[in-house]
Amino acid sequence: MNAMNQIIIEGNVVRNPTMKETPTGKKVSILPIAVNHFYKDAAGKDVDEVGFYDVEAWGEKFTERVVKYGLQG
Repeated sequence: MNAMNQIIIEGNVVRNPTMKETPTGKKVSILPIAVNHFYKDAAGKDVDEVGFYDVEAWGEKFTERVVKYGLQG
């Protein structure tokens, strides 16, 4: 059985994506994303935290699109 995990990360691209090639010739792009997380602590105080994630995209056409359209403006 083929199992696939999926996660949705909604945030802001913080740097231009980069594209690398593995020793076997497969392309991978890395897209750095910042995600804000808001919550109240035990004392009821509002807390705003930022998490940074490096998202990897695999596949020749997909990596090229990530690098081309990853950071607009």
